[in-house]
Amino acid sequence: MSFPTLQTTGTDALNDILREPISRGSIPATFIGATNARETIHFGSAGDKVYGKAEAGQVDENTIVQLFSATKAVTTVACVILSDRGILSLDDPALIKQHLPELTDLEIFKGYDEDGNPMHVKRRNREITLRMLLSHTSGMSYAIYSDLTRQWVNERGNPRILGGGGKRATMQSLDFPLVYEPGTGWSYSPGLDWAGVLVERVTGQDLESFFRENIFVPLRMTSTTFFPTDEVKSRLMSMTKGLPDRSIECFPDNFESHNMPREGDPSKVGPLLAGGAGLYSTARDFLALLRAILASGIQGKFRPEHAIISKAGHDEMFRDVCASELTPDDPYSGKQKLLEIMDSTGYHDKALLGDKSGSHVGHAIGLCLNLADSSNGRKAGSGCWDGVAKTPFWIDPTTGVAVRERLFISRSTRPPKIADAILHICTAIRLHDTISCLFTQGLCFTNIFQGLPSPFVDTFVKFERTLYDHLQ
Repeated sequence: MSFPTLQTTGTDALNDILREPISRGSIPATFIGATNARETIHFGSAGDKVYGKAEAGQVDENTIVQLFSATKAVTTVACVILSDRGILSLDDPALIKQHLPELTDLEIFKGYDEDGNPMHVKRRNREITLRMLLSHTSGMSYAIYSDLTRQWVNERGNPRILGGGGKRATMQSLDFPLVYEPGTGWSYSPGLDWAGVLVERVTGQDLESFFRENIFVPLRMTSTTFFPTDEVKSRLMSMTKGLPDRSIECFPDNFESHNMPREGDPSKVGPLLAGGAGLYSTARDFLALLRAILASGIQGKFRPEHAIISKAGHDEMFRDVCASELTPDDPYSGKQKLLEIMDSTGYHDKALLGDKSGSHVGHAIGLCLNLADSSNGRKAGSGCWDGVAKTPFWIDPTTGVAVRERLFISRSTRPPKIADAILHICTAIRLHDTISCLFTQGLCFTNIFQGLPSPFVDTFVKFERTLYDHLQ
């Protein structure tokens, strides 16, 4: 069995894409990498560890970034591991009732009446499941994406509008209402934070311990953690922000002063460890996770030892679960909110977003999906996600590529060639290759807070296309 590799010209082309915008100062330090199901085929990094201060040193494979929502991929894998072991079920609502009773009696919030009293509509049709929490179809929404949720959290004094990823996060940080009937729509939500709580309650371990024992140690992800220890801080890339004139500056503090304040004292992290946003990691570590997910799609004697979940669990991460039916006057129904958030990132082929029914996009557990080929490179069935400080990634199981961006980009490569066609047919093997690219601006692989237009997004799109054009 053969594995895809990069052409020599591809290595040079990718390095040029990385270094050229960094030399101009238009993006912060960035990491790019590629791996097939067996090994890394490309890795590169460039830029100042502290933007604009060459004397502080350059980033390298040991530089740590803040993952933010890229954490969701790790939490999803943890849930699939427990599902493989028969401890969790993706579709049993009784599991949620037993271990997350806080979600059992939630009603659908419809706003406040003229007297300031909350208006609710009782849920009648569907109960929340783990699959819904992992795919953002549970009926909850982050406040930043829902006027209704924003009203709710403001009225109740809940300062954590983005869930458990902020400073001094507690269970109150996850106090969100439902804003639509579970399973009938989509909105970006704190569902992965709740999934993290579920992992802790069914295992009796905190997330750091469970992740370390079952994911980080087996995959040798030695630099990934929830806790910003002195050792982590010494290797941390500075957090940056993009200004209206497209220039970049560092935040004065990597924890307190930026758009998503975090606890910089490891002894004060928690008590809630955010399964949706809390991890620190390196590009190399995250590439290992993506490689393990891709390897998990291989069965039989060619299945790599580092495969982390079952083939069935792997397949669930690429199966669209979104409802497609649109309900009049319901902004959360169907895939409307999914299309909005995909468009807002700038990473996706606009042609895939033009159909307002969402027929070309979807969402599985943990991953956003494109259901048609992208002109940028990735193929139909690819999964992806991102972090607020530009840590996007994707996994392309059709062509065998996984990409991670933090500003970190993970991408997939073409399907591996299999010498023996009969063996290929008999064992139904699809080889997966993973490619990962990290753009670091500030703190996390790149770590930069920047809206559109974004030079980093432009670099990411160019990287994706160039990568696919140079696979062999």
